Amino acid sequence: MKKTIIVLFLSLFALNAQAGFWDVIGAIADAATSSGSSSSRPDRYDDRHDRYRPRVSCTVRDRGHEEHYGGHRSCGECERKHGHCVETCSADYYSCKAEGRDYRGYTMTIEAKGETRYEAENVAMRRCDRQLSDCRPVSCSPESETVSRRSCR
Repeated sequence: MKKTIIVLFLSLFALNAQAGFWDVIGAIADAATSSGSSSSRPDRYDDRHDRYRPRVSCTVRDRGHEEHYGGHRSCGECERKHGHCVETCSADYYSCKAEGRDYRGYTMTIEAKGETRYEAENVAMRRCDRQLSDCRPVSCSPESETVSRRSCR
């Protein structure tokens, strides 16, 4: 019984070590193939996790008065002029959809987001080509999402 447990333990250890070895080899291969192309692209899109991190911009506006030029840059600037202000931060991005067919022939839609229309459409098509066949871009639209809103007081 003791020998069986030792053999089992060593086998599991060997499998775990082998999986770690292949993870390291895969990481080296990924770094070697992407080193030329990733240096020219800003780090806004994370290929490893296939997820976009949007750029957030904030504006400050007064409450009750109409802002004719798009708001202020800071709470202090706005409060000196108006007294009571609200900071609103939003994420602006493009959302694109690509359509393809699965192995049964059913039409499926893939959605992706990006900083530019080109980037979002490219990611949607890349995801679609990975999972489906006969892929084509369907639509792209600019989107804005409020991520925070707070009083300056």
